[in-house]
Amino acid sequence: MKDVRTIQGHFTEFDGTIEADEAIEDLRASGVIRAASVDTRQPQRDEHLRSPDFFDAASFPEIRFETRGVESREDGAFRILGALTIKEATFEVPLEASLRGPAQDPYGNDRIAIDARGRLEWGDMEVEIVADVSATKVG
Repeated sequence: MKDVRTIQGHFTEFDGTIEADEAIEDLRASGVIRAASVDTRQPQRDEHLRSPDFFDAASFPEIRFETRGVESREDGAFRILGALTIKEATFEVPLEASLRGPAQDPYGNDRIAIDARGRLEWGDMEVEIVADVSATKVG
């Protein structure tokens, strides 16, 4: 019998850039996650996730994401086709996404938010990816 567990966690250190225009198909995004910032609220598990068994954060400190394309849908949602690199392996990851905004935040900045969900087969694990990001207009 297979061991089935659901473990929830997140990363606390990350950077990214979203380049957006009027056409959603022109959206480009990239991001870097600090692998050592994994947090499942269980320190012993987090240390194991940072080890060579999983992220190997000492040797591969960054997890990277970059869009490869965006496909719009009639319902206003869209699919982000991206490349996610963990350690030395790059995975093609489709993310189902929706856009919120543009809108002004309380400080008068123009902002957008993207909610995206996807799944990744990593070894014998299935990883659910949830990315809720917001961006402030620059320039």
